[in-house]
Amino acid sequence: MKVTHELCGYDRTTTSIAVEYDIPTALLPVVRTMIQPEPDDRDLILAYKIEPENVRRLASMLGATVDADAFNFSVEASAVPDEVRAADRGKVVAAGS
Repeated sequence: MKVTHELCGYDRTTTSIAVEYDIPTALLPVVRTMIQPEPDDRDLILAYKIEPENVRRLASMLGATVDADAFNFSVEASAVPDEVRAADRGKVVAAGS
């Protein structure tokens, strides 16, 4: 199982997720400076609000065009099973192989 991170934007009216952008692991040290993570959350497993100015900075690093004021944004983690990651590469393998 691998943990991935996303920049998630939620509709302010419905609170449903409206946009989502993958955050490469290499950017996590920079992301950590943009949010206020709990001291014991080394892997950024919890969800953290990110302010619009930092949404714009992060979006620029991701090469994404984002309306930082249109949504409520947070940085979130997801657990991705090994077989899903392999399927994303076009291969299906059993977990643990």
